[in-house]
Amino acid sequence: MIRALHPDDASLIYSWMHEKFYSYYKPYFKHICTSASYIAQRIQTLASLDKPFEIEALVLYQPSEVPIGLVSLSNIDTINLKAEISIAFQHGFRTRCIAETFWLLFHHVFFTLKFNKIYFYVSSDNPRILKIVQNYNIIQEGKLEREILSETGEWLDLYRFCIIHEDWINSGLYKRLHNIYEHLK
Repeated sequence: MIRALHPDDASLIYSWMHEKFYSYYKPYFKHICTSASYIAQRIQTLASLDKPFEIEALVLYQPSEVPIGLVSLSNIDTINLKAEISIAFQHGFRTRCIAETFWLLFHHVFFTLKFNKIYFYVSSDNPRILKIVQNYNIIQEGKLEREILSETGEWLDLYRFCIIHEDWINSGLYKRLHNIYEHLK
């Protein structure tokens, strides 16, 4: 299940900012948001916008509704019908939860918002995700050399990938996520 962030979630988000899984989601956020109250204020401000440039949501594990991750649409471009997606999950949760989240997110972006394109970034220190992306033939739009300075002082490359609406419907990833989602119902 996915639900919009509430200001009450700020303490949880603040605690997650110091965990490894979160560093892929928003690497520099912990250097900008120095308190849970700042995060709560940010959540309120984003929710109050008529035309948001970013939407964040909490992923809840069913049936317990325990928070297990975050999803974000950012750099929302309603003229060119595209947005950046970011996703982060705590370790130890079933792949089916992740697949369901991807299915719901992609379905929302392509069929509710009627966007043409979503794009996302994967850093070179995340080989598992890079392999998955390559296995599903997702379009690589570019590679940014030595783009990110990791917490360990290592320079990392950043790859940009995208999924186009018309390609999505015919993709192997669509079929795989659809089958998993239908099985979970």
